[in-house]
Amino acid sequence: MENATIRILPYEYIHILDKNKNVTRIEIGPQTYIKLDHERIETGPTPRKMIVLSPRQYCRITNPVITNADGTLVQDKFGQVKLNFGESEYRFYDKYSEPFPLYPGEELTEEPTNLRIVKENTSLRVRANRDFKDGDKEIQAGDEWLIQGPKTYYPKVEETIVAEEPAPIVGPGQALRLRATQDLTDRNGAPRKTGEEWLIREPGPYMPGVYEKVVSTVNAIVLTDNLAIQVSALQNFTDIYNKERKAGESWLITNKMASTHIIDVYEKLEKEVAVIILKKNQYCVILDPFDEKENKNRLGTKSLRKGECAFFLHPGEQLKDGIKEIEVLGEKDALLVKARESYVQTRIRNKALAEKVAAILKSGTADKELKLIRNIRNGHVRAVPASELKEMKDYEEEYKLKEGEKYDDFVADVKRAPGEQWMEYGPMNYLPPVDRKSVV
Repeated sequence: MENATIRILPYEYIHILDKNKNVTRIEIGPQTYIKLDHERIETGPTPRKMIVLSPRQYCRITNPVITNADGTLVQDKFGQVKLNFGESEYRFYDKYSEPFPLYPGEELTEEPTNLRIVKENTSLRVRANRDFKDGDKEIQAGDEWLIQGPKTYYPKVEETIVAEEPAPIVGPGQALRLRATQDLTDRNGAPRKTGEEWLIREPGPYMPGVYEKVVSTVNAIVLTDNLAIQVSALQNFTDIYNKERKAGESWLITNKMASTHIIDVYEKLEKEVAVIILKKNQYCVILDPFDEKENKNRLGTKSLRKGECAFFLHPGEQLKDGIKEIEVLGEKDALLVKARESYVQTRIRNKALAEKVAAILKSGTADKELKLIRNIRNGHVRAVPASELKEMKDYEEEYKLKEGEKYDDFVADVKRAPGEQWMEYGPMNYLPPVDRKSVV
């Protein structure tokens, strides 16, 4: 048998069912309530305590009461408080600073909970679970957006928290590779298509947009005097150095361009390229050398490089037969060489000396200003300006032109045919052009 008298303390309440009208009402303390015969206490023998919210707390109520604009309760013609069945609402301390009861039919589905704090460099990914209007903006069910910190998040019944996402940190020498999950305009104002990828290179925290997906963090490759990289373009684009690149094009990146390089989304790292070092008496032949002015390889040609130097092979270049040693010929040495192909041989290799001899021949004063010196041992004749002839070696003598001979026979360039052989005499460091090879 129910107690006919119930004491309701302050901030307590009970629900009373009028069995004659089948209407349930609320009684709020402090009071002593005497139950009538046609009434029944729905909340049990002990009064329920009101819900108390602390500052920065909230709770969730299901089937909330319906109120007028002025906050008064809406009742039906029988005096029963109307409920918004199937709906929920969040109640916050700002509006419910005083303890409040649950009216008949209302349910507390989420106990008083502290408001969620979104920290700096963190965001909440939120999804709409129904269509609704936020100000002038129409939100469709399934839409997602980000709530970025630092701030306090106030939950809404129309929203569901999908995840808390910390901002990735872009360190020095790093970049963030992003992909668009749908068409969007990024925070720099650039339009992006679904599936498009791009890099964020600025150091510091970066909060991806709601439709931006972090693919990976890309680390920079350190370029040194001994290491370069060869990359190729996956499609037409303009690289970080503001150069236009064509799909399939390969190029070399060295520390002369940058101290580090981050592989772009449209670049493919083909390989690391080690430096080639030539010592003082070394040389090599490069096939299909790269022309930096024309930005392409000169196919079918060759280039001779001699030490001391260091360089990297560009894409398409090949090192023919490796690094070779320069032939050092003494005063008594000679070298038999053979032409690999047709070419013009330069008689006087010293450029400054060649210019002086050419000037003398052009002036027509060769008989006075030009001397021909013959090596008695091998018969080789060389031209020397008279002003520079100081002293001859003991195996040298002055050579006089014979009938039918002229100075050009000893100083002019000579055309060599493939397979032709001749002697090169010392003393000299013999560096063969790419068109010929040493026989002995």
